Amino acid sequence: MKTLITITGLLVLLGKTKAKGDINEKKILQEFYQETGGASWNINTGWEEESEDICQWHGVVCEGQPVDEDETSRKLEDNSITIPHSNKGRVIELKLDSNNLIGRVPPSLWSLPNLRNLHLSYNKVDVSFAGDSDSLIEVKLRSTSTTSVVGITRFPNLLSLQMSGTPLGNVQFPKEILKLTELRQLHMNSCEMEGRIPDEIVKLTKLREFNIMDNEFIGSIPGGLESLKSLKILSLSRNHFGGILPEWLGELEDLEELYLEENQLTGELIAFDSQSSLRRLYLNDNELTENIPADFLISVTPPKKKGQVIRVNLDNNNLGDIVPASLNKLVDLPLKLSLSGNKFTSFASTTTCGNTKWQDNLVETYGCDAILCPVGRYSPLGRRTKSNNCQGCESGFFLGQKTCVDQDDKRALRSLYLETGGDHWHKNNGWLEDGVDVCDWFGITCYENDIQYSGRVKIIDLANNGLIGRVPESIYAMNALTKINLSWNRIVFQFSSLSKSTSLHILNIGHTDTTSFEGIEEGNSFFKYFMADHLGLDGTIPKEILGNTHLRVLSLANCGITGTIGTEIGALKDLEELYLWGNNLRGSIPDEVAELKNLEILTLAKNQFTGTLPERLEELMKLKAFAVTDQITKGGGLTGDLLPFQYNPHLKDVFLGKNKFEGTIPLTMLNSVDIAESIVLDLSFNLLTGTLPGTFQKFDQMDIFVQDNMISRVDQALCKKRDWMYGGVGEWGCEAILCPAQTYNDLGRVAFDTMTCHDCEENQHIGQTQCGKKTPVLTEKQILESLYDNCNGKYWLHQENWMNTGRHYCEWSGISCDDAKSIVAIVLGSNGLSGSLPTEVYSLPNLKRLFLFDNEVAISFDGIENAKNLESMVLDSTIVSSIVGIGNARSLTELNLRSIKLTGTLPSELSNLNNLEKLTLSNNNLNGPLPAWLSKLNKLTTLMLENNQISGKLMAFQYYEHITLLSLSNNKLSGPIPTQFLKKAYKDDKVFVDLSGNMLTGTLPRELSHMNRLSIILKDNKISEIDAELCKMNGWNDYDVQQHGCDGILCPKGTFADRKGRASGSATECVDCSKTNYMGSSKCASYSRVRSGAKQISMKYVMIFTLSFFFPIAVL
Repeated sequence: MKTLITITGLLVLLGKTKAKGDINEKKILQEFYQETGGASWNINTGWEEESEDICQWHGVVCEGQPVDEDETSRKLEDNSITIPHSNKGRVIELKLDSNNLIGRVPPSLWSLPNLRNLHLSYNKVDVSFAGDSDSLIEVKLRSTSTTSVVGITRFPNLLSLQMSGTPLGNVQFPKEILKLTELRQLHMNSCEMEGRIPDEIVKLTKLREFNIMDNEFIGSIPGGLESLKSLKILSLSRNHFGGILPEWLGELEDLEELYLEENQLTGELIAFDSQSSLRRLYLNDNELTENIPADFLISVTPPKKKGQVIRVNLDNNNLGDIVPASLNKLVDLPLKLSLSGNKFTSFASTTTCGNTKWQDNLVETYGCDAILCPVGRYSPLGRRTKSNNCQGCESGFFLGQKTCVDQDDKRALRSLYLETGGDHWHKNNGWLEDGVDVCDWFGITCYENDIQYSGRVKIIDLANNGLIGRVPESIYAMNALTKINLSWNRIVFQFSSLSKSTSLHILNIGHTDTTSFEGIEEGNSFFKYFMADHLGLDGTIPKEILGNTHLRVLSLANCGITGTIGTEIGALKDLEELYLWGNNLRGSIPDEVAELKNLEILTLAKNQFTGTLPERLEELMKLKAFAVTDQITKGGGLTGDLLPFQYNPHLKDVFLGKNKFEGTIPLTMLNSVDIAESIVLDLSFNLLTGTLPGTFQKFDQMDIFVQDNMISRVDQALCKKRDWMYGGVGEWGCEAILCPAQTYNDLGRVAFDTMTCHDCEENQHIGQTQCGKKTPVLTEKQILESLYDNCNGKYWLHQENWMNTGRHYCEWSGISCDDAKSIVAIVLGSNGLSGSLPTEVYSLPNLKRLFLFDNEVAISFDGIENAKNLESMVLDSTIVSSIVGIGNARSLTELNLRSIKLTGTLPSELSNLNNLEKLTLSNNNLNGPLPAWLSKLNKLTTLMLENNQISGKLMAFQYYEHITLLSLSNNKLSGPIPTQFLKKAYKDDKVFVDLSGNMLTGTLPRELSHMNRLSIILKDNKISEIDAELCKMNGWNDYDVQQHGCDGILCPKGTFADRKGRASGSATECVDCSKTNYMGSSKCASYSRVRSGAKQISMKYVMIFTLSFFFPIAVL
């Protein structure tokens, strides 16, 4: 029987034929191009023109085209994975390294069914792994803006992952990577990772290259690496690994390169006697001891490749004392051996000095000196080279000394310069320059008019100056030096020779890589002030520091210290100031603190202390300031009655807020403090009851904070203290201290003229900061649990470790923490969140990044003023019904509100965000003119407002000196381009400007010629003329102006150029078209190009209708 197929039937059949093979790869690439700022790429040949053959687009490789087989074939060697054979013409590789991509890679990219290799290194792109791919085998994202690897487990066949230089932001080693069991190559050096390498690393049994150098990892070298028998390259350099050098490293028989330099490894050097192909062994700058093993490198064979050298670096350890004769077994190896900076005193055999293949054949010329300078001599490398002789040094005791420890200040400073990369310091004015006195070198202060030390170095202050490396201990030989400040540098400070320093009084090494303090306990009695904040320490307060009982000031704030304060603290009898805030100290505050009779300042805020305050604190008669603020956030909280501090006569600053103190405020509190003192007392956010007592009225100057307790009244005598609360009591009476009952405001008090206490009948206590039931102070963990519950966490795409009581919340997927285990980043983009974001998130004290893009989650900015450290918010494609409150996020440097359906004019609240560097409001429905306040956001480097309805004149943006990307395309801007446009932009910076698709008129002004590297898109406006001088700007539009003159800026009237409206490269010229009335047309008026997809659909419908109407199709 024959059946007629109707139009409907044909459409159904055609619709069902959509399959994997019908995926529109061109559409996917077009979206990728738009989302990563394709118009500003360095090279976008084919992409901009949208040529039909995507295989000819720059960086696109398709099946059947030549592929760079070197690296890929090596990684596929001996693997068991079968990659499905792709069809000819399918995209298999994207190679767009160093191409000025900016933005976020859309998840649709992972829909390319045959994509094997993705190379996006050295671009400002954030890659989200929100997709699935069985074909992907290689991902290169070196030095990109990627912030998380959440979702990467969806690429089960991945063989190579390279993310070096990508700032993941103080995260633990990502557990997701441990599930990529097919990996052969993993490079994650300089990724801002910390903590310990998890034992699960044992799962990556096929790994051949593992590079995590230049991170902040701690602990011993993980034993799980022992099972990775296929390792050829292992790089763990410049971390904080400690413990002994494990024997099993010598049993990795396939190992070719091992990098462990600049850690804190101890114990004996192992022999490495099983590796025949070892070519690089770097163990320098550790703490290895004993001598070189007799069978050291005994199995290593000479390289087959002519000219290849075997490099072994054992510099700067504690090896000694005789260079063994067994090294002569390596006579046939072309060996570059570094042994300087150890404790060798002699060679066991002079034959060693005849191994002519060593040291680039320099042993043949210089003998032993080419291996190690003799005792009593030194050179910067510890050996003789063509450019460095071994020079005399009377104080030298060992072979191979790199520095001469004597009392010559200039010589010691020269060693400091050379050992810490002085040529690359931020400032090195005068250093090592002929004819410049050492006292005129940057950061150096000398004595003046001092009988004994005039002209000698007194102070070294090189804080935040780009120093990298180990500080040579010859610095201690500068016997007039009193102060060293090397904070905020990537250096390791050593203390083993501190006892030799005769004058050093003050030392600041905060924010450095120092983790070992061996020798500091031997510091002489003159060493009094030690500041070491923000170090990546692991464990309790170092016992060596506690052993230096002469210290007066000790600061170890924000160092990640855990455990309790031990009784040993009582031994620091001379201590006057102790700063331990921002750590993870727990337990109770020990009574032994009261043994510190000279203590004036004690700061223990933001830890996890519990229990009551020890009564013996009242024995500290010299105490001036005491702070235990906020023990709650990290899970602690001090309890019990307030300690009155009635016997501390000098105590004038007391901070006890954000704990769980209860009861009434003691009438005897601060009873013995002089009434003339200016007092600060913080008791806020506790559980205190009763009356704020009138006994405080004796103080004429007092700022007292008691909001958010359960206080019932303020003694009226206090409301007459006019100078209290910064003079506020004189202005507003009692309300300057606490808002009355049945009212509230954000501070719980009145602090300025326009502030009032709002009505709230529910509030029965005074001084409340919110209306209704008091919101409990939540810990960071509780805030995350609220986030999970409110945003339907059980349905998230990635929820690894969430709500798992056996995992610290810093290990929960998408969460990053700092050294003190405080949350710094929440990265949950494209993760299936729904519901509403709890505003308690803004109370996370150290939150810096909040990335929630591409989620159906409702976001409010209520309470965002609490996020004092929030720097970056990426919220595009979320549900934001109002941005009211966003102006209170004063610390923001990046804000992305793209595609959130914003309407109306540009919100004036944004004008408060004076620190913004990146602002994206693209793809909304904003209208009205560009507001004047926008010109004041002059720190902006990126401003993206494209695809809105913004009208009026184009703003000059003349104060934007840092701008590199300005996009205002597809709006309704009119009038001429101002002559002051981007007047302050740096002339040699590459600046990209997109003004296309507006209604701009007039002449492109000559004044724009002050920018040498401008890339400007002006197509489809109403511009009539270009100043002739601009046609000589060779560097404009990626040198298209050099090639095409004026046409490289805009096609003239009567012509057009598809897509760009200008000539570009050799492929795009301006084509005649008599119907174009303005410069820069991207289409001819009589020619309307239909996108290929739309054209195919329309033709499909036409053909179906025609066939079914005139020629019914019969089928059996």
